[in-house]
Amino acid sequence: QPAIADGRVSTATIDDHVRRILRLILRFNMNGRTPDDSVSLFSEADDQVALEVARESIVLLKNDRNILPLDPARTCTLAIIGPNASPAVMGGGGSAIVTTHKSVSILEGVADFIHAEKDEPNCAHTVLYDSGLPDRDEVFNATHFDHGLTQQVFTSRNFTGHSQQSTRSTLAEDRIVTTRSGSIRWTGQFTAPADGTYYALVHDGRPADRHAFYIDGQPLRDPAPVDAGTWYIPLPRTLTRGQTVQIRFDYLPNDAEVFPGLGIIDADDIVSSRARRIARSADAVLIAAGFDKTSEHEGADRTFGLPPLQNELIRNIAPLNPHTILALTGGGNVDMNPWIDRVPALLHLWYPGEEGGAAVADVLFGVQNPEGKLPVSFEKRWEDNPTYHSYYPQPGTPGSDCLSGDWCGEHAPTAQVHYSEGIFLGYRYYASPTVNTANVQPRFPFGFGLSYTTFAFDNLELSPTTAHQDDPIEVTLTVRNTGKVAGADVAQIYVSEQNPKVPRPRIELKAFQKVRLAPGESRTITLSLNRRSFAYWSEPDHDWKVDAGRFTIYAGDSSESLPLHVDLTLN
Repeated sequence: QPAIADGRVSTATIDDHVRRILRLILRFNMNGRTPDDSVSLFSEADDQVALEVARESIVLLKNDRNILPLDPARTCTLAIIGPNASPAVMGGGGSAIVTTHKSVSILEGVADFIHAEKDEPNCAHTVLYDSGLPDRDEVFNATHFDHGLTQQVFTSRNFTGHSQQSTRSTLAEDRIVTTRSGSIRWTGQFTAPADGTYYALVHDGRPADRHAFYIDGQPLRDPAPVDAGTWYIPLPRTLTRGQTVQIRFDYLPNDAEVFPGLGIIDADDIVSSRARRIARSADAVLIAAGFDKTSEHEGADRTFGLPPLQNELIRNIAPLNPHTILALTGGGNVDMNPWIDRVPALLHLWYPGEEGGAAVADVLFGVQNPEGKLPVSFEKRWEDNPTYHSYYPQPGTPGSDCLSGDWCGEHAPTAQVHYSEGIFLGYRYYASPTVNTANVQPRFPFGFGLSYTTFAFDNLELSPTTAHQDDPIEVTLTVRNTGKVAGADVAQIYVSEQNPKVPRPRIELKAFQKVRLAPGESRTITLSLNRRSFAYWSEPDHDWKVDAGRFTIYAGDSSESLPLHVDLTLN
């Protein structure tokens, strides 16, 4: 209302936005009308659409030695390892959660595909599976605490006053009787049996219970859980053989009996022995990792690194088999530095929906040639992102001591963020040397995506090559499949102003078209550019503006693969 009162926002603008919402409500029959009961809530046609969307969205990021697609005749035994293999990970959390009538996990989809293949004389198709993570109880029972753990059960909620004290050798989800108004504390000492990086495995006995874990008096923050009520918390430093740390585990129960667990494990022992065995023996390995609805959701920023233990899982499994494929689930980029050089093939699945597992199988075995393209740039490090220095509150400002509101508590101060990147986001930053003065390059550029075939672009032409800024411009080019299998590529047209009067990205995507071609086939396509394709937002004019001058039109299949260019003059 203040913005309307002082004229910053007109009632016409409000009306326009309300009409957009109402149109969508009417389009999907959400205005209180009686639903059409003849519409099936589970139809094969809709299921096929879900499958096609998942197939076409998967992005092949890496394929060393062309190990993909897999040949069913040579893939007699396939090992599927990882936390995202089963059950199905269809989407992220919060408002993204959708309850479906069907959900095909990666394990189910790939197993169904390979079992449907006709066995060769010397090849009986087999799928082996393991989550890759150690059994929780084994970690609890195998952990040795020097002189055991001292257990104190308090009647107070704040670990003070009278307590019942005892000593136990392990804490392995044993039944402990307490009160809802009480608290429990375990203290002890752990001595590292070998040099290494260690994790504390902490388990909440019940969903409403709360805990805090300390090493040498330092509280350690829980990362995302690897399972309901289960956390692997990295110790703050590596330990040398014989080094001792003091442990404290504070627990606030929400019931009269609890079943907590606590253990310490070396990172080198995190991958289960079965996972290692089947990885070595299989003809190929598919690692299914990434995020899910518990670790990526609205209301909080997920970590740039993968959830706990997954880096260790990938780093340890990949060297055991030269035909290792990593399938990542998640809404965006992750820190690949710990394992990217060890993984020969990498698929980014995003969140593939109810038919995701079947789509993954089709891509793995070449039924579907991957055709997904990155809609964002994938940086090598979080520090390489152009928003790194302004995304979170600046030091010394309110809210700067936390990374997201839910970590700071409900009474956290309102964060103050200064957005300094302007229009130079994503590829607009990486491709603009006047802004990206350090020449930071992404790991995988905007628009990138590999295929099982190859494509060539040529014959780029403009009509006309000299025009008025209001004239339509036609861009024509030829796309050719130069490989041996059918596939699809996305022709991308970028515009560059040669001598801009205001700061502008060096290149900006203005048109694109997906082209499906048989082996050896070529097709000439035409894309259109208009006034907005050359315009920038003018603050003084409060409108889109085009300056007369020379522009360069680039064509290719990613922001860093633009082999064709031609000049254009606008009057």
